[in-house]
Amino acid sequence: MIYDNDENDTEIKLALLSSIFPDKSIETLLEKLVENNGIVENILNVNSQSDFKNENALLKRKKQRKIEEFIENDEYKHKRTFVSGKLSSDTLWPIKMQNDSFERSKRVNVHVQHLYFPDQIAKLTPCTLIHNFLGKDLCNSLLLKMLKESETWERNEFRLFERKVVSPHKSCYYLYSDENKLLEQKFFHNGLEIKNVREFSEEMNVVRLLVKDIVNKILSKRENLEYQYPGEWDPNIVVANLYSNAKENLGYHSDQLTYLGPMPTIACISLGTEREFRLKRVGFEHNESVKSIHLPHNSLLIMHSPCQEDYKHSIHPAHTVMLHPISGTIRISITYRFCRKTYQPKYIPTCKCNIPSVLRCVQKKRSTKGRYFWSCNANKLVNGNGKGCQFFQWAVFTKDGENILAYKE
Repeated sequence: MIYDNDENDTEIKLALLSSIFPDKSIETLLEKLVENNGIVENILNVNSQSDFKNENALLKRKKQRKIEEFIENDEYKHKRTFVSGKLSSDTLWPIKMQNDSFERSKRVNVHVQHLYFPDQIAKLTPCTLIHNFLGKDLCNSLLLKMLKESETWERNEFRLFERKVVSPHKSCYYLYSDENKLLEQKFFHNGLEIKNVREFSEEMNVVRLLVKDIVNKILSKRENLEYQYPGEWDPNIVVANLYSNAKENLGYHSDQLTYLGPMPTIACISLGTEREFRLKRVGFEHNESVKSIHLPHNSLLIMHSPCQEDYKHSIHPAHTVMLHPISGTIRISITYRFCRKTYQPKYIPTCKCNIPSVLRCVQKKRSTKGRYFWSCNANKLVNGNGKGCQFFQWAVFTKDGENILAYKE
């Protein structure tokens, strides 16, 4: 069973289509997803049986496939159930092959509204965009430092439907050395301990103070929501990502809440070539528009609460990008985050697999929408069985969103 707010919608769709139609190229499947607004049901309803006569081909599985092949245009809104990576008998997808050609599936367009100006973005999204955030010298120094650092960054690996999947971009975790001693604690991602965790560089520390100052000034003018941290936002974690060319991307997702808690604020600095950041509301309807925010070099994007709970975002692939004089086709994002004291790794509940669980928010199911829960994350382990232990526990917070488990010691 895929969780109601699963973070891998992009991967699921193309992994499913690839498993059903392995003789079709990922490029063809991707094109069909784009044409059909990301709705897999439409694709399955219009495919010709003549395109899939070779039954043996349907059983083939590639052992490894990069997620750069997995790009989503929209979110499939129906519930999904899988058994061992195959469609189950009770799936809501009627696999009915029509006589129409695979190449003539019905096109469903999604309206993308491009936003360039900060006042537009503030009005239409839960985000704030600031251009030319850093001074030129500091910005260039930070970019050069991160380009050098990125030479030893890694691509994330995880398991998806009996396959080892590699992310289409490189990333790295950085921690700020403070009284919480985060560097001495173990952080996990996709069920694995993050080994390559680094301390903030001198440049990152300087920028941290600037980001902290502007974010807190902006937060002081905004309404504080339920469970949102009421105190000073004090970033102590950075997740840095590198996109080396126009095709490298990040599919629609919500940022993990495990070490941040509910209703987080996340601030992202973009360095290098400009890329397109897309944002869509969970439960996206076809009469709505996807919001596209263009992130130029030296811009700061602040995602306010409830961005992670009510929206999904992506870095959209591009046909071409403008060359940056320092980084060329490369874009680096530096996302500053605040790990609350009660969400330090030592306070995260462990599942039956003896792995720290992940904190999620119910995003779609009406009866429990907005509730948070801890769940097993071992299903993503590269060397696991893809199932995990099905651990589930409703999260309990104080009125300010603090993790109640931290007070039980």
